[in-house]
Amino acid sequence: MGGHADGYQCPLVAMILAYCPNLVHLFIHVWHSEDDRFLDRIMNYATVRLGMWRSHAQLTPGDTEPPLAKVETLTVAARKIRHFEGPLGDHEGYRPLFDGYQYPFVVDATKRSYWRLPSLVDFTGISVTGHDSIAHLNSSSRIQHLTLNTRIMFKLELGSWLRWCTDLRSLSVKLPADEFGSVSDPSENNGPDLWNALFPALAPFANQLEYLDIYQKRIYLQTDTFDNWFDLEKPCCPPLVTFTALRQLNIPVTILAGWKCIHDDGARFATHLPPNIKTLGIYTENPHTLLEMMHPGVIYNELVGMVRSAAANGLACLVWDTSHAAVHKLPDEPMLAEAQRLNLYVENTEASDVLLCAGSETVATWSITDRSIISTIEELEEQKRFTNVIPESLQVHGLRGQMRHVPNPTPTVPAPAPATQAPPADDDDEMDIDK
Repeated sequence: MGGHADGYQCPLVAMILAYCPNLVHLFIHVWHSEDDRFLDRIMNYATVRLGMWRSHAQLTPGDTEPPLAKVETLTVAARKIRHFEGPLGDHEGYRPLFDGYQYPFVVDATKRSYWRLPSLVDFTGISVTGHDSIAHLNSSSRIQHLTLNTRIMFKLELGSWLRWCTDLRSLSVKLPADEFGSVSDPSENNGPDLWNALFPALAPFANQLEYLDIYQKRIYLQTDTFDNWFDLEKPCCPPLVTFTALRQLNIPVTILAGWKCIHDDGARFATHLPPNIKTLGIYTENPHTLLEMMHPGVIYNELVGMVRSAAANGLACLVWDTSHAAVHKLPDEPMLAEAQRLNLYVENTEASDVLLCAGSETVATWSITDRSIISTIEELEEQKRFTNVIPESLQVHGLRGQMRHVPNPTPTVPAPAPATQAPPADDDDEMDIDK
């Protein structure tokens, strides 16, 4: 919903929101606050001045509910803008593109306090930033499923969201990486120091969070950020073992590995895993980074040990992202063979085919960021593939999990021995493995 590509239609959108009281699921592009006073007014009636709505609209209590009072699922993204396409473009010479990175939508305590919507339980923000007014704000929300996809982490005010959502059950968050230049922002760290800040913020949910999706794209070896890992950043051992309620974890392999970890080589990955997960999804978009941090022979043993340990604790599904394969090959074949031997359900494919990448690969996001959806049938097939790796009865991004796989008892066949001789490392990288 929204007049993002066809002109300024904010007043019309505001009227629809105001006088369609039975909306339950809403997907909307939004303009900057200074460009859309109409949405600000509707949000104010919906979240702050509920009692004033009927008097201003001259309605009796039986006429209608306040705006957005029944909305349970809300997906919000910055508006699309019109880019000049040239003579080969459409008939107007323009095409709409999602440009939320340059023009994000802002959550504001007084104008656009989405979290205060009375029935909202599932919120997805694509390219969202937080206004200074929400920092350290005491508030509350009924949100149980939260997805925040942002370019610059410190502008998100994640700590505020986590304080409001005390009943949180699933969280998807995109961490900044280097996809927007040499570093995502000169004032922001995107390595181990950022991870060390994230996990304490999640600690209050360790006994209730059932789904955690941490997504981070590639960090390039040529950046100052990566160089700082070796000299400046403090050790990081992700304390995921304390997250006893987690049933699915999707995480980059570099974060799972930690940094300057106190645990012994060969046992880090297994030691860092939550104890009760049924599905483990591993993003591998930083293969160079991992191979600079750990010798290939160590990675070999870590991956095999991780699968064995997780399977012994009840893991049923392993999703291994192959996005790295064309760039730099990780020693994953022994791990995948061990997963097959342990009768796990294995998806060995690109993450965007099966995992949800902090909300960026949901059907709602495809439509809201101008990704084409060819047909409803294909749309449903994509949804089915996602649900096949989500544990049964767990709901994520509106999708209810269908993963019912239960591993058969493992045959008493000797497991492959750990690598005693490390596979040779590629020497094509600009940085030495021992840096």
